Amino acid sequence: MRHLYTASLAIAGLLAPALAFAGENAGHGEHHFDWLGFALSWVNFIILLGILIWLLAPKLKLFFSDRSRIISDKVHEAERLKAESRELIKKYQDKLADFDKSKEEELARYRADAQREHDEIVEAAQHRIEKMEKDMELSIETKMRVAKEGLRREIADAVTEEAQKILMEEIKPDDDLHLVNRTIDSIGGGK
Repeated sequence: MRHLYTASLAIAGLLAPALAFAGENAGHGEHHFDWLGFALSWVNFIILLGILIWLLAPKLKLFFSDRSRIISDKVHEAERLKAESRELIKKYQDKLADFDKSKEEELARYRADAQREHDEIVEAAQHRIEKMEKDMELSIETKMRVAKEGLRREIADAVTEEAQKILMEEIKPDDDLHLVNRTIDSIGGGK
């Protein structure tokens, strides 16, 4: 701050003679070009520039070196952040790849489980079908046996009834006595 104040005073001090000289000529109404004033203005400007450089040079050097250091630090920080972001990207890509791999493994496991369950269901259904076929065959055989036995009984009953009718018509009371005696003889003779 002190250097800024000093620089301002130096600039005002250097410009004061030029302003006074310009004001002096303005009142006379002269219209010729003043080379001496022009040259002194340039000398004044060069002295002012020298003083400014002499006063501000250390600050400018410090400013630009600080600025250079700040920019360098920011570049290094940006490079560090860029490297960190690349590492994060790599990390998340690896996680994503692992997730994809685990997803595929899970899908394969689910497919295998589903196929195993499908096979078990098909096998169980096949066993049920086979059991039903055996039960149906057994049921049909039983029904056929029962039907055959019923048919035999009906046929036997019908034949017996028919035979009784025929016998009743053809056997006379004398034949009846003779038949009974023969039956008794055959029963008695077999002993």
